[in-house]
Amino acid sequence: MDEILIGIENLLKIEHGEKTKMQTWFYRIFCKYGFDNENEIYLREYILPKIQQLYDRHVLRKDILYLTLIAYSNIGVLKQCIEYDKYVYKLRTRDACSLSDYSIFKGKHWIYECLTTYNEITESFNENVSQRILSLKIIGCTNDLKISLGEVVTLLKSIDITYLDTFWSFYIKNVNYLMKIVDFCKDSASSLDVDEVFYYALEHSTLEAFSKYLDIPKLQWEEMLHTINEEEDLHHNDNLQSRHFLSFFVLGNVFKLILPTGNIMEVNINELLYDLKLKILSIKNLSLQVEILENIFVILFVKSDHIVENNLESRFICNEKQIRLILYFLKMVMDDIKLLNAFNKKSEEFVKFNTLNKSVADAIWRIELIENVKEQRKYETNLLRYMLAPPESLIYMCIKRADFKRAQQVLEIFGFKKTFISAEIECIEKFQLLRKELKRYFKLCDVQKGDTKTSVPSTESVLITMVENFFKSYTTPFNHEAEQFVTDKSKEKKFLDHLKYENEAFMDTFDLAITQPKNVEHCSSLIRLAFDKRNLDKDTYSSYNTFCTKLHNLWKEIGYNKKLTLSDIIISPYHSLDLTVYKNEEDFYVNLAELYKEFNSNMNIDENGFLNSNHPSHKSFLKLDLMCNKFVELSRENEDNVKYLEKLYTYLKAFSKVFYIEQDSSEIVSKGKNVSYFNLLYHNRSGLMGKLLFERHLDPTEFEKYFGKLKLDYLYHVIGNCFPTINLHSQENVSKEELYPENNIYTPSKSIITYILKRNWLLAFILSEMHKIEDVKIDVGEVRVQSFLRYMKLPRVQNLKVLFDDNEITTALQNEISIQKVSHYIDAKILKSDYLTSSQYSQNSNDSFEAAQEILEDVIKSTNWKELYDIVDSIPANQLRKASVLTHLKDMILMNLVQDRFEINYFKYVQFISDKDVRLSTILCNLKQWPGNFCIDVIKSEITKFESVQGTHITELKMWLHQIQLCEELKSILEVQNWFKAFEICHDDPAKVISKLILADNKIHPLLEFIRLYKPNEDLLVKIDENYFTTIFGTCDCYTPIKTLLDNLPYNHSLKICYNLLKVLRDLDHLQFVVNYLLNNVNYDLLKNIQISLKMLSGFAQIEQEQMLCLIQDPLSIIEVLVMNTKLDKLSTVLDIIKSEVTFIEFTENKQFIEDIDEVLRRYAEKSLDFRVITQPNPRLLRSPEYKLMQSIDSLSLCSENRGFVMPDEVPTKEEWVPNNEVLDCMCCRKIVFSMFNRRHHCRRCGRVVCYNCSTHRMLIPTYADILVRVCEDCYRLTVGESTTSELTDTVSTKSVIYDYWLLTDDPEHNKIVREEFSFEHAPSVSLCLSVMKYHSKSIKYPKFLLDQCEIMLKLLQPSQEPIQEVDYLLVIKMLKSLAIAAKMMSVECNLTYGTSSADRILSQAELLGLLAERGCLSLLPVSTTQRSLFIDASVIRKLRDRLLEREQWNLALEVSTKTGLDVTGVFAAWGKSCLKAGSLVLAREKFQKCFEKTGHYDSISDTNSSEFDMSQDSLDRTRTISKTSHLSAVPESKPPKNPPFLNEIIYILESKTISVSPEVIKQVQEQRFVGFSLSSSQNLTNVSQMDAPMCIINKLRNLQNIANGNYYQFVENNKLNIHHTPPSIDNMFYNECVYYLTRYGTHQSLLEFYIKHGDIAKALNYIIDNQLSAEIFIDIYIQCLKDGIINILQEHMLSIDPSLTLWKEYLQNICRHLEKHNMLHSLYQLQQFMGDFVRAAMTCIRFYQDNVKCFSDLLANASFLQKAEEYLRAVLVQDQWVEVASVGRQSTASGNSYEEKSLTNPSLVMKMTSQEINKCIDTIWRQKEVVTFLAGCEVSNVKPMDVLCGILQIEDTSSLLGGKHIKIPTLFGTAQEKIQLAVLTIICGNNVDDGFNIALGIIQDFKLKPAKVYCEAGKQLAKSTQYSAIGQLVNCIKHSSSIKDDAITDMCDEMLTHAVATFTKANVTGAKVEDLIRLISDRGTKISAYIEAKQLKTAYFLAVKYKRMSDIRRILREADLLNQPSIKALCQKVLLSHSHSSTH
Repeated sequence: MDEILIGIENLLKIEHGEKTKMQTWFYRIFCKYGFDNENEIYLREYILPKIQQLYDRHVLRKDILYLTLIAYSNIGVLKQCIEYDKYVYKLRTRDACSLSDYSIFKGKHWIYECLTTYNEITESFNENVSQRILSLKIIGCTNDLKISLGEVVTLLKSIDITYLDTFWSFYIKNVNYLMKIVDFCKDSASSLDVDEVFYYALEHSTLEAFSKYLDIPKLQWEEMLHTINEEEDLHHNDNLQSRHFLSFFVLGNVFKLILPTGNIMEVNINELLYDLKLKILSIKNLSLQVEILENIFVILFVKSDHIVENNLESRFICNEKQIRLILYFLKMVMDDIKLLNAFNKKSEEFVKFNTLNKSVADAIWRIELIENVKEQRKYETNLLRYMLAPPESLIYMCIKRADFKRAQQVLEIFGFKKTFISAEIECIEKFQLLRKELKRYFKLCDVQKGDTKTSVPSTESVLITMVENFFKSYTTPFNHEAEQFVTDKSKEKKFLDHLKYENEAFMDTFDLAITQPKNVEHCSSLIRLAFDKRNLDKDTYSSYNTFCTKLHNLWKEIGYNKKLTLSDIIISPYHSLDLTVYKNEEDFYVNLAELYKEFNSNMNIDENGFLNSNHPSHKSFLKLDLMCNKFVELSRENEDNVKYLEKLYTYLKAFSKVFYIEQDSSEIVSKGKNVSYFNLLYHNRSGLMGKLLFERHLDPTEFEKYFGKLKLDYLYHVIGNCFPTINLHSQENVSKEELYPENNIYTPSKSIITYILKRNWLLAFILSEMHKIEDVKIDVGEVRVQSFLRYMKLPRVQNLKVLFDDNEITTALQNEISIQKVSHYIDAKILKSDYLTSSQYSQNSNDSFEAAQEILEDVIKSTNWKELYDIVDSIPANQLRKASVLTHLKDMILMNLVQDRFEINYFKYVQFISDKDVRLSTILCNLKQWPGNFCIDVIKSEITKFESVQGTHITELKMWLHQIQLCEELKSILEVQNWFKAFEICHDDPAKVISKLILADNKIHPLLEFIRLYKPNEDLLVKIDENYFTTIFGTCDCYTPIKTLLDNLPYNHSLKICYNLLKVLRDLDHLQFVVNYLLNNVNYDLLKNIQISLKMLSGFAQIEQEQMLCLIQDPLSIIEVLVMNTKLDKLSTVLDIIKSEVTFIEFTENKQFIEDIDEVLRRYAEKSLDFRVITQPNPRLLRSPEYKLMQSIDSLSLCSENRGFVMPDEVPTKEEWVPNNEVLDCMCCRKIVFSMFNRRHHCRRCGRVVCYNCSTHRMLIPTYADILVRVCEDCYRLTVGESTTSELTDTVSTKSVIYDYWLLTDDPEHNKIVREEFSFEHAPSVSLCLSVMKYHSKSIKYPKFLLDQCEIMLKLLQPSQEPIQEVDYLLVIKMLKSLAIAAKMMSVECNLTYGTSSADRILSQAELLGLLAERGCLSLLPVSTTQRSLFIDASVIRKLRDRLLEREQWNLALEVSTKTGLDVTGVFAAWGKSCLKAGSLVLAREKFQKCFEKTGHYDSISDTNSSEFDMSQDSLDRTRTISKTSHLSAVPESKPPKNPPFLNEIIYILESKTISVSPEVIKQVQEQRFVGFSLSSSQNLTNVSQMDAPMCIINKLRNLQNIANGNYYQFVENNKLNIHHTPPSIDNMFYNECVYYLTRYGTHQSLLEFYIKHGDIAKALNYIIDNQLSAEIFIDIYIQCLKDGIINILQEHMLSIDPSLTLWKEYLQNICRHLEKHNMLHSLYQLQQFMGDFVRAAMTCIRFYQDNVKCFSDLLANASFLQKAEEYLRAVLVQDQWVEVASVGRQSTASGNSYEEKSLTNPSLVMKMTSQEINKCIDTIWRQKEVVTFLAGCEVSNVKPMDVLCGILQIEDTSSLLGGKHIKIPTLFGTAQEKIQLAVLTIICGNNVDDGFNIALGIIQDFKLKPAKVYCEAGKQLAKSTQYSAIGQLVNCIKHSSSIKDDAITDMCDEMLTHAVATFTKANVTGAKVEDLIRLISDRGTKISAYIEAKQLKTAYFLAVKYKRMSDIRRILREADLLNQPSIKALCQKVLLSHSHSSTH
C-alpha cells in the first residue's frame, strides 16, 4: 500500500503529458497488489481520486491501467476502479472516450445527456450543432405528457433559427406561435390552465382555441386578427380562418353600432366604417364578400326578441339613422366591389351580388319615398315597418299625401302598371283634377258677380257636363273580387250595399257637392246630379245612407232660404243634421227672441221697482229663464250645467286687482272711461304685464302672488315681453312684424333679469346674453351652460345668425327657420350679374322659388355663393325635406357655386344638388373643366343610383364615363396635363395614340378601350403584330383582354398573328389560349390535335414538356412514347387530363380520338404479349434422338475448328434476315436455346438470330438514320475496331433512343424506324398487358382485344403431332387464365354480351388443357384433320369423354366432364349402369343418386345406412302381409310429376334380371360387405360402396364353374304367394331394388303401377293410405284397374282394409265425380251399388231413363229404369229400419259379450233423404209414368206432342232438329219450365181439353206451379192452331177447376184470353170467333184493351164511352190515328173535349 502511495506522489510531480519509466512501474505495482475490505474505503476515497487526477493530467492512461488489471486478473480492483469512474463520471463531448463511457455507464446514447444540460451544449459544440440539439430538446419538451412552458420559453430564447434547416426552423416558428397563443389567452384570462391551452392549440386551429378559452366579444379583435394572420402566413394556407374571423369582425362591429347598449358617439363612425370597408375589400373571396354584405343587410331587420330571450316586446332595433348608416355603407362597399372585380355574369356570386345590390337600392329608394310621404315623427320610429310594407301600402301613403308622381313610380317599379290598382290611382288623380277644375270654375263664377263684363256659361249645364264627362272618361275600375265580397257580405249585413260598384258614382258626386261649391246654386246643381245617380235603396240602413239622407233633407229645408251649402251646414255648430232637432231649436230661438223683446220692452231702469218680483219685467225674465232651462234640460240631459258667465266674471274681477298694485294703472284698460270687467277680454295678459313692468317699471315680485292665486305662470308673462318668438315651425306669408318679432319686444332691466334668475337661471342667462345686460352675475361654468355655449359656436348657428341680426342666442333657439327670412336675405345678397343664372335655373326647375322673381337690382360686383350655400345647408334637414322651395333654392345656389369656380374644389358641390335634372345638366356642362378622377366618381355615383326610368342624361353620362376613364389613363402616356387634352388627341390623332400604347408596357386595357371607343381604321390596327402579343403574354395575367384585342383586329390579321404565335410561344398556357382562339374562329383539325396535346403536356415536368413540344400536332405520339417507355403513372395523369378536358370537342371527334388512343394501347398491349416462339419449326431441325446425340458429341470434339464470323459488307434488309423458324439456338454463342424467355433477336447489321446476351450493344447503322439499333456481339466488335467510340456516341441525335428510352419526333421516317425497332424487353407479360389496357376506355373493344389475345394463346396450345419444346404449356395456360378472367370482368363492365360466355369458354378450355397437360394426356385430344379450330368444341370433348368411358377411366372422364361443363350425369349413368349390370347394387345406387334430382328424403336418409345393407334371406323375401304402417311411410312428400326416362331404363335393366342369384353368392357378398363396413365405420361410409362386389358377375362365374363341374341346374326360389297375386317374374333382390328406385326417384303413380303390375294390390292400397296420396293418383289407379278388369279385386282389398270404407271416403267421392264428369255412368252405377248409395243409384237410373230418347214413346220404353229407381228408393225406406248387429266383447257383462247397433251403410258416404222426400220422389216417378203414358198414347193416335213442344219452344224448323240434334224431352225430373211444358202438352195434345186437363192440374198442384203461366201458354198455343172451341173449353175447365167463385180465376181467364186474342191479332186473324173470345173477358178495361188489340176500335170506343173511361178513349184516339180511322178519331176528340174538365177513370 505504501509503495503505491509513494508511486502516486511521485507521479503527481511529473509534468503534464510527460513519459517516464515511473508510469510503467506504477502499472505493474498497482496491478499486483490486492485490497481487502478494510482498504476498500481507503482505495475509493484517497487512491482512486489521485489516480483520476493523473488521468486528467495525461500522466496515466486509463485504458492501459485497465488492461494491466485484466492481464493480472485483478478483477476486484478493476471493479472498484470502474465503480469509481461511474461515480465521478462527467460527460465531455469533445472526448470520444467520454462519449463511449457514457453509453456504457448509462446504457443510453450520450446525446441524451446533452439534451438535459444546456451549458454543455453551448460549450462543447459549435453553433450549428448546438442549435440542432436545442431543437431536439424543444421537440422532446413539447411532446412530453406534462409540458414545462417555462423551459420551452428558455429554450426558445436560446435558439437562432438562422442556423437551422427548413424543417427545424418551421418547427421552432410553430412553437413560438403556440407560445404566443398561450400568452395571449393568459393575458386575456389569467385563470386558464396554460398547459391545456398549449395542447389544445397544438391540435386545433387558432380560432378554435380562442373560441374555447376566451370571451371573444369582449376582446380586442384587431389583435386576434393579427395573431390569426400570423398562423396563416406561417403555414401558407388558404386564409380560411382569417376570412371567417374577419367576417365576424365586420359583423360584430356593425352589431355594436345598432345594439341598444352600444354608444355610437364613443367611436368615430366614419373611421370605423371606412376601416370595415377596407377589411371587406381585403377579402379575396368574392363569395364570402357577398355573404358578409348579405348578413349586414339582414342585421337591419334584427328585433329585440332576437337578442333578449322571452322578450315580450318585439320591435326592430335599428332606428332611422342606423338604417341610413348601414344602407349607405353597403352601397359604398358594393360600388367599390363592382369597380375592383370583373364579374362572371353566369356565376352564382354575381347573381347574389346583383340581387343584394337591387335590394339595397330598393331600400334606399323606399327611405326617400317614405320621407316625402310620411311625417317625420312617424317614419323615424317606424321606418322599417314602412319600408317592409307591401307596394299597396306604399301607394296608399303616396295617395294620402296626394303625391301621384311617386305613386306612379311605385307602380312602375313593382310592375303594377296594368293592374286594377294602377287604374284606380289614375282615376283618383283625375278626380283631383276634376276638383281643381270645379274650384277654378267656381272662382270664375265669383269673378262674374263682381265683373259684369266677364261671361260664364250657365252653372248647372257646365257642372253637369264637367262631371258627366269625367265619369264617362275615367270610370272607376271594376274590381270583381271586391264586388263579390261586398255582395256576399251584404246578404248578412245589409248596410254594406252602399259600397257596391254601382253606388260609387253617387258617392263621388255627393262628395263633390259637399266639398266644392261656395254658393247654394252650385251646391244645388251637384246635389241634383248626385241623387240622379243614386242607386241605393232608401230603405237600406247604413250610417252613410243615413248621413246623406239627413244632410239632404236638412239642406232642402234651409239651404235656399239661408243660402247655405252642404259644407256650411256640416261645419256650422248651429245646425243639427237631425231635421226635427233643428226645427225644435229654431222654434226655441224664435220664442226666445220674442220673450227677449218682451223683456226689453218691460225693462226700464229708470222706473221705480223694476227689480221688484211683481214687475212685468221680472215676470218676463222668469218666463225667459223657465224656457231656457227646459231647452237646456232637453238638449243636454246628460251634461252638467256650468255657469260660465259667473265664473268668467269672477276671474276678470280677480285679475283686475293687478292694476292697483303700487299705483292705479286701470287707465291702461279704461282709458278714462267707466268700463266693465269684460273689457279685459280685449287685452292680452302678457301685453298688459309688459306695460306695467317695462313702461311703468313696477316691481315684478308684487304681481307674483296675484298670478299665483289665479293659477297663472307669472314668469311666462314676464318673459313673453322680452323674449323673441321662437319658430317651432316655419310659417309662410306672415307679416313683417311677425316675421321679425325681435323688433316688438322690451329690453329687460337688470332687476327683471335678477327676478328671472331666481326662478330660472337658464332663461336669465339667455336673456342677459341676448340683450347684452351688464353687471348680471351668472355662473357660466355649469356643464349645461357650457354645452349651450358650445352649441352656439356650431357652424350651423354661425351661418344662420345673419338672419337674426347676428344674435347667436336667438339663432340657437330656432327649431325651424322662416322661409321668408331666408328668401329676403338671399334676395338681398344675390347680385345682378348672377341674376341670369338664377333665373335660368328657375325656368328649368318645375317648382322654382317664387321669390327669385323679385331679386334686387341694386347689386355689387359678385355674389358669395359659398356663404349663401352655408346658410341654406344649415337649415334643419327635416325642414329642407318638407319645403321644396328651400330645396330648389339650395340647388340654384349650388349650381351657381359650381359655375363660378371661385371656391377650392368647387366641383365637389355638384353632388349636393338634389334635383336630378339640374344636377345632371350641371355635370354635363362643366365636366370638361373638372379633374378626371372626380368626373369618374361623380358619374359612377349617378349611374349606379336606383332609378325606375333612366333618361338621356344618364346615357350621355355613361358615354362620358368611358371616355374620361380612358383619357385619365392615357394622359401619362400621352404626356398631357388633364384628361380633356388627352381626349382631344384621341379624336385628332389616333395613330399617335396607338403607337404610344404599343410601346407602353402592359397597357393592353387602354388600347382595348381606345379601339372600342374610337374605332380606328384597319390600317392603324395592323401595326399591332405578334411581337406585341409576345410581350403582352409575358406581362398579362388574364387572357380576356388579349382575346378582346384579337377580336378587334382585322380577322385575317388576327389569324396570322395566332399562327405565328404558335411557332414562337413556348408556354403551354399561352399556347392553349392561342389554340382556343383559333378553334373559335376556324375549324381546323390540326388545331384540335394541338389543343389535346397541350392538355396532355400540362401534366409533364418542364424538361419533358420541352422535349415533347415537337409532338403537339400529334397527341397520339405523346401517348405512344409514354406506353413505349412504360411510363404508366404519367400515362394515367395524361389520360385523366384528356378525359376531363376533351369535352369541348364534338361528340364524333371526341369518340374518334378516344378510339385512336385505345388503338395505340391495344397495339402495344399486343406487343407485350409477343411470345416470339416458333410454332412450326423447319422439319429438318427436328432430328432423331440418335442424330442429336451424335451432334452433341461432335460439339464436344476438341479438334473441331472454330469457324470465324464474317460480317457482310452491306446491311441486309429485313427480308434478308435469317428466319426465326430456321434457328433453334443462338447463332452467335451457340449456347442459348431459344424459348419463351430466351427470346430471339435479330442483329440489324448481319441479320443473324442471336440471344439477348449476345445483342446488348447498340450502334448507328446507315440504313437506320440517327437511331442506335441492336447489333450482335460480333458485329459490334468488328465495327468498333474500325471506328472510334467518340464517333459512335457524339453523333447520336437527341431524338434517338438513348439508354433504352424510346422517343418519337416530328420526323415520320424517324418514327417509322423507332416503331419497327421497338419491343418490350420482358415480353410476354400479362401483367404489363393488363397495366397498359387499364387505361383503355370501357368499350367493347377492350374485352374483344383480350379475347383475341386469348385466342392467340390458344393457338400455342393446340394439339400437334410433336409438342413444341419452346412453349411452357403450363405457364401459357396460367397466362391464358389471367387474360380470360380480365376479359370476363371487362365484358361485364363494358356490356359485351357474348364476352362473358367466351371468357368462360376459354377458362374452361384452359382448365381442361391444364388438366390434360398435367396428366400428360394432351395426345388423347382428337386432332381435326380438315381445319384446326381454336376452341375444343363439345363434339371433341364428347369424343374425349367417350374414349375415357370406353377405357372405363371413370374418374378422369368425370373430371373432364366437370371442367368442360358437360353433364356429368352421363358419366355417372354409364358408371352406374355398368355397376348395376355387374350386380354392384350399392355402388350403382351411389352413382345413380347423382343422376337424379335430390329430394328432401334423399338429403335426410343416407344410402349407406346399415339397415339397407342387410341382405339376408329374410329381407330378400317379399312380404305380402298387408300392414297399415308400411316401411314406405318415410317416402318423400315431393315427387316428380313424371318418371325420369333414365329411371325407366334402370327399372328395365332390373326387370330383365329374371335369373335368380345363388344364395351362396349372396352370402359371400354379404360377408364382404360386413367386413368392409366394419373396417370403414371409423373412416368414411363411401368405402362400403367401394367394397361392393359384382354379384351378377360372381353368379355367372359360379354358374360357369358349376357347368364346368357338370352341375346343370338353375337355382329357383320357392316364394309363398298370396292367393290373389301372380308370382313376380324377377328375382326378389332385384324386385326390392326396383321398389327402392321407384320409391326414391319415381312418382307415386309409377310405384303403384309397379305394385299393380306385379299383383301387389294390397301394397298399393296401403301405400296410398299411408302416404295420403292425392285423389288424382287414386283415380288413375282405379281407372287402370277398370281397364285391366280387376276392379272387383281392388274393391275387395279396399273392404278388407276398411269394411266401413271410411278411409276411402274422399277417394270414392272423387272417383264418383270423375266418373260422372266423364259420363261413365255404368261404372258410376256399379260403384254406387258397391258403396250402398241407393239414392244416387236411383238418380243414375233416372239418367239412364232420360238418356238417348227422341219422343215420349222412347220414354215409355225405358220405364224399367223408373221401376229400378223406385225399387232403390223403397229399399232406402226399408234400409232405414234395419241395422247391423255386431258383437262386442265387454268385461262388465256376465256372458262376456254384448251387442251394439250399426247402420248397414256408411252414412258419410251415401246420400241421405228423409222419408217424406223419398215418398215425394216416388210420387214424381208415378206422375211421370202417368204423363208419359198419356203423351205416348197421343203419339199413337197421330197427335204429335213433339210438334206442339216445338211450338212452345218457338222452334220453327223441327225437321232439321229431329234429323240431327234431337230436342230434349221434358220430364218432371227437370226444371220448372219443363214441368210447365208438360202441363201445357197434356192440355193441348188430348182429343179434348178435358182429357188432359186433370193431369195438367195435378202437375200444377204437385209442383206448385203458377196456373196463369200454364193457362196463358196453353191459350197461345191453341190460338196458334186456331182452336176457338178448345179455348172456350179451357175457359170452362179453368172456371170449374175450383168450386168457389174467385176473382183470381176470372183474372186468369181474362189474361189467358187476352194472350189468345193477341196471338190471333199477330196472325192477322179476325172475325166473329175472335169477338166471341173477347166477350168472354169479364174485366171492362181488359175487354176494351182486347178490342183495341184486335183493332175493333169502334166496339172499344162504345165500351169506353159507356163506362166513361177517358184514358181508354185517349188510347183509342192514338190507335185510330195510327190506323187512319178519322171517324173514330173525331168521335174520340169530341168526347175528350166535352170531358176536358172531368177526371179520367
